[in-house]
Amino acid sequence: MQPPDRPADLGEPLGPRTDLESELLELWADRVEVRPLGVTDHFFALGGDSLQAVRLVAAAQRRYGVRIDRRRLFASFTVTTMAELLGEVFGRTHDPA
Repeated sequence: MQPPDRPADLGEPLGPRTDLESELLELWADRVEVRPLGVTDHFFALGGDSLQAVRLVAAAQRRYGVRIDRRRLFASFTVTTMAELLGEVFGRTHDPA
């Protein structure tokens, strides 16, 4: 079965600019059926729901061994925002490669 096409109002997807964004995009792809995905796509605009969001955050926390501030993430739930929050936790900046 083909994954659903991305909503037209989202425009063209922006590809990952860092290794962390690439890893997170893969993690999202396991949980969001819409294709193609972009790093600035909002999780809920892609059809994600709150239960999927909690599971996605939990998966990222397990993968990286850190806690993510869900309140900040859900305010702008994109791969880029998740990478920025993880970068803060890791103590490094989120500069594009």
